[in-house]
Amino acid sequence: MRGGVSTGAVSTGRAMAVADSFFGGATIPHLAGALGFAVGGIGIWQSGRVANWVRDGVLRSTEVDHELAPFARQMTRLVCILVSIGLGMVVAGVGTGGLVAFVSASGLGLTLALQSMLLNMASGVALLMFRPFKSNDEIEAAGVQGRVQAIKLMSTELRTADNVHVSLPNSKVWGAEIRNFTKQPLRRLDTLVPVPHAVDAAAALEVLLEVAKRIQAAALAGPLQSALEDDPASHPPRYDGASVAVQEMREAATVLRVRIWCRSSEVDETRTRLLTEVRGVLPELPGWRTVAPTPESAERR
Repeated sequence: MRGGVSTGAVSTGRAMAVADSFFGGATIPHLAGALGFAVGGIGIWQSGRVANWVRDGVLRSTEVDHELAPFARQMTRLVCILVSIGLGMVVAGVGTGGLVAFVSASGLGLTLALQSMLLNMASGVALLMFRPFKSNDEIEAAGVQGRVQAIKLMSTELRTADNVHVSLPNSKVWGAEIRNFTKQPLRRLDTLVPVPHAVDAAAALEVLLEVAKRIQAAALAGPLQSALEDDPASHPPRYDGASVAVQEMREAATVLRVRIWCRSSEVDETRTRLLTEVRGVLPELPGWRTVAPTPESAERR
């Protein structure tokens, strides 16, 4: 065609030609607009089905991390909706030039208005790609500690120890220090034990070391202990087994530090067993005295 016919006119002409082929040459006013609306509506309606198909494909795949399935579904549905709207506008006679101009003019405003949302989306993509944690890991991020329930496009869902549901924006999680308590199989457990000066410190060190070795052996029993013994390179940094050392000297007591290693999933249980056994053996040492704390001393602690 000559004479600089616009893209919108060409699109409208094609739409009218389609209408002529269906209605035998008798065009209906605004049929192109109705046809474009129908195309966009059908595309939006079917976007959920296409997104579910993509999600199921990710879940069936053995090469793609299944954590990406919800993200893939949301992104697929968003893309299908945008494509459907664009196709509907083209079929309705809105030229691609006008569409590009509209997108360009509104892009800056949308970017500024949705800056926080886009930042959360970008952070969510980074979390899913680099995987500093995964579902069911216990982490601390942005001042909140809990077990990861889900990593969504906009937020990370945590459940705290007291069963409170916390939803953190992904931008805060990605921009903060992330402490993952379950990523490594072993955790070091340090416990401070004050021993009165009347008790022989050497005797206390010897007794506590025996307790520490016994508790650690029980905590690491099984395949994990065998792996550590067979492959010394698998030890965590500065792994030196159970140990007891003097931490500091106070006015009324010598503070001993008991250090053992345990499974990351059993830190609380191992600490409880350690303190229970320490409480049982220390009063048997010569010179040990049990003094009931006064309200003033309890307040100072």
